[in-house]
Amino acid sequence: MERQLRARTSEAMVLGVVCALVLIAGSGCQQYARIAWGAPKPVQVENKTLLAVGDLSELKRRGGIWDKQPSQATIGKHTFTVFAIPVGSINAHQTTPLKQSFDRGIRQALEATGYELVSASDAAQDTPVLRGEVRACWWWSYTWFWPLTIQGGENKVVLFLEQRDGTVLWQHAFSRIEPGMAFGGAYGFDSMVKWSMTKLLQDIVRECSSERFKAVLRKG
Repeated sequence: MERQLRARTSEAMVLGVVCALVLIAGSGCQQYARIAWGAPKPVQVENKTLLAVGDLSELKRRGGIWDKQPSQATIGKHTFTVFAIPVGSINAHQTTPLKQSFDRGIRQALEATGYELVSASDAAQDTPVLRGEVRACWWWSYTWFWPLTIQGGENKVVLFLEQRDGTVLWQHAFSRIEPGMAFGGAYGFDSMVKWSMTKLLQDIVRECSSERFKAVLRKG
């Protein structure tokens, strides 16, 4: 009796593994996520301030357990087993490529803050330049408890205000993590990415409209 119970338990576990893998590989699994956001709330200013910008969305290695440099395609993984083994990719939707989307979003946030953006090459040589690095756009699902799926991810950007010789006058990391759950193969990465980006861009508006940032910009 005990041997039969063990055999049936093993069969059930194998069946569960097969079903989960089929779910992940099939159409029930979200393979793409759109990098979108809600419009940043503008700051009321009397006059716009010129701000020289360089590359605002350089893709950098993120470090940590995944230690992966963001790419234009893969922005996450579906995982399985208790050890979270990657079994499928979550990709940026072709209509919202990673670098271009982050560049556009950061520019919108800076413009909402009251800055008039000019290319670093068109600004005076003694003008400090703002640049940015995309440190993370990484999303995941953990299906070990299927049909309940735990999921989440993070968007992270670091902005630098630098002199032309590379001296850093100011830097700030902006990070927003969004957790979530799904049931029976329904995924919500579009919504999670959008919520995270919306909050992150509003954080940029808040910080770059602060007197602390403005003082460094004037002094630089």
